[in-house]
Amino acid sequence: MTQIPKLIRWILWTGLIFLVLFTLMRLGLFILSNQQSYPLSHLGGSFILGLRYDLRMISILLLVMLILGSIPALHPFTSLRGKKFWMVLLGIVSFFVLFFFSEFYLVHF
Repeated sequence: MTQIPKLIRWILWTGLIFLVLFTLMRLGLFILSNQQSYPLSHLGGSFILGLRYDLRMISILLLVMLILGSIPALHPFTSLRGKKFWMVLLGIVSFFVLFFFSEFYLVHF
């Protein structure tokens, strides 16, 4: 039986974590907004549209991770420089995601 490479597993787990984070933030924005005139059951189409957008953004990030992680000097599991690079890069990406979600909340609500 073949094993999935560690880099691919790491990329998939990172994508899953970002998807859960984005979904929770989208749900949090709905709950915290003052415009709850529609029940959650009627907003399924809007949440599906948001999910598609989130998946598109996550897939771009994962593609960049796959390409850069394939470079031996930036491999997150075999290079100390790669580990530091990925910690900084994913920290910056996470900061910008949280910043733009919170900025969207402050501007629209």
